[in-house]
Amino acid sequence: MTAMLEFRAVKQLAVLMVLIMGLLSLAPRAEAGFVASQALTARDQDTATVERVLQNKVVHQRLQELGYSDQEVRERLASLSDQEMNQLAGRIDTLAPAGDGFGLVIGLLIVAILVVVLLILADKRVSIH
Repeated sequence: MTAMLEFRAVKQLAVLMVLIMGLLSLAPRAEAGFVASQALTARDQDTATVERVLQNKVVHQRLQELGYSDQEVRERLASLSDQEMNQLAGRIDTLAPAGDGFGLVIGLLIVAILVVVLLILADKRVSIH
């Protein structure tokens, strides 16, 4: 008799738990948490990466040869969206730092080409001598 009562109590408890879990699953979920400071400064990190490449003498000299002032290049970089800046920094980061230099040259040319394309899109005159 006690086994039957225990079985009945377990059965009732199981049904009760199923009902409670079902009701809890209907409640909307809300989560909160802290945002890492790195997520807030992603654009700053990308900008620092691009700035580091622009400080390279080869890139700086090439942009000067193409007729772009430092101020003009900085204005164009400031007008990039977060996504475009992230893509540009990502391309720069994929370069092998200890490579033979070929990847660096390609990366610098990509940066220079992107700046030229931005200036063309802004209806600026680009002339290569």
